[in-house]
Amino acid sequence: MKKSLIAMAVAGAIAAPAIAQADATLFGTFEMFMQKERGASAELVSDSYIGIMGTVDLGLEDTKGIFKWEQGLDLNAGALADGDETYIGATGSWGTVMGGKTDLPSVYMVSDYTDITYQGTYESALGQAFALQSNSLSYVSPEFAGVTFAAAGVFGGENTSFFAGEVDASSGEKDKTFDAYNLGVQYDANGIYAAAAYGKAKTAKFGGDYFGDFNVWGLAAGFSGIENLDLRASYERGKEKALAPIFLGSDLKATTWNLSAQYDIADTAVYAVYGETKFSANGGSEKGASYTLGVAQTMGNGAVYAEFMDFRKDYKGDSLLNDLGLGGDKTFLVGYQLNF
Repeated sequence: MKKSLIAMAVAGAIAAPAIAQADATLFGTFEMFMQKERGASAELVSDSYIGIMGTVDLGLEDTKGIFKWEQGLDLNAGALADGDETYIGATGSWGTVMGGKTDLPSVYMVSDYTDITYQGTYESALGQAFALQSNSLSYVSPEFAGVTFAAAGVFGGENTSFFAGEVDASSGEKDKTFDAYNLGVQYDANGIYAAAAYGKAKTAKFGGDYFGDFNVWGLAAGFSGIENLDLRASYERGKEKALAPIFLGSDLKATTWNLSAQYDIADTAVYAVYGETKFSANGGSEKGASYTLGVAQTMGNGAVYAEFMDFRKDYKGDSLLNDLGLGGDKTFLVGYQLNF
């Protein structure tokens, strides 16, 4: 139910006529869901976007230009929301290069892999630090026998905050040339999926200290060789050593893992995700867990779905997890989605 960056980057190039000057496709999702968390009021939420993507004839035999613009929509306000994935690039038998605002390999190869829900699983915070990064330049290799490589870097200029996307050159100090880099490899063939990714960010040096200094590595695996059944797993581990010592008294270490399963009966999907996250800092540690149960009915290019999410008690009380803004409680939602 998540979009694949690799698939979307090259899909237009495969379908475009060889003699076309440009080929563009309007696409989007209009979606709303009613959400009720225990102890809170019900909320009608918009989760929509619109975009355009396509290819441009460069007059080269083996290479086409590619572009994509994606914009979030707030249906409740009747207005634009945050900007989503947007890039310009080129693709050919040698691979694909994209520059702009994109997900990096840790996201689409590992973190998003077990997120088979419509509204997101909870235990996927680590690799998501590399989601929709501005000023990013990415390369994705051609697929060879099911294997694809990817590499990306973030180049935000002087004194860039990787987290906030801000640039402030007033201090005159040089920032890292690479604000962040991310590497990934995946195998996807014969009903088997396996992937590994590593990312590191070290940015925004002010007065000799870095605003962000963290790394994340992750693994993912899955099997879909049984008819109508899809099984997936992911594991991520990371460390933050710039902000954590200031606020928590030591480096912050985190691990997270997820298991997901989906069974399809014609146009009906029944799915479940379970995951755990452990944070360790200043000699102590806390662990939280959550699960999501869902059912969805697709109808052509639309779908209706219902999901229930519950949390381990560590997410609900006075804890490090809540100090990090990771609190939650039992949540039920129903949604309606239209795609074009």
